[in-house]
Amino acid sequence: MSLLINGGCLSIIFADDTLSNELSQLFSISKAVVVFRSSPDEKAQCVKFIQNMDPKAFTLAIGDGANDVNMIQSAHVGIGIMGKEGN
Repeated sequence: MSLLINGGCLSIIFADDTLSNELSQLFSISKAVVVFRSSPDEKAQCVKFIQNMDPKAFTLAIGDGANDVNMIQSAHVGIGIMGKEGN
């Protein structure tokens, strides 16, 4: 199962313990998590959330712009690709 999350939801979820716990359960059964339309801080926070939730989890972040740098640096493996916004 893959999980798609709109960035606007993340700040609401991370601010609430019950919702964070439910998101953690969804992450634990997902093979991949795709976060879109989110702020740079939310992207990095999502990677760190996964790492804190499961210390054995291995995170990979792929981005194509300057707004992805924080997320890429937070992941175990970060990949920056040439896109519309950056190279």
